[in-house]
Amino acid sequence: MDYAAFCTVTLKELEDGSLDSPVRIEHQGQPQSSVIREVDRKAGELYHLWLDADKPGQEIEMIVKNTPNNKGEYPAVLINPEASFAKEMKGICTEE
Repeated sequence: MDYAAFCTVTLKELEDGSLDSPVRIEHQGQPQSSVIREVDRKAGELYHLWLDADKPGQEIEMIVKNTPNNKGEYPAVLINPEASFAKEMKGICTEE
């Protein structure tokens, strides 16, 4: 099954293992940047962070699992508690 990208978040890992901020987001073809804040990862998570961390009350949670599927893609989810629908958008994370 092929998917069309609804939202793409580009993360850049720095030499110390932290993520560069801001990150690039492309949402419905519109590029933008977002300040992130990394939070403590739980078991099974590769990344756990808040997008729009500089906008209190508007943050979007992003979780990427650390176990890839058979295509080498990492399951991911964006969680927006303020959304009226699609509070959780599931997707994949790939490495370049």
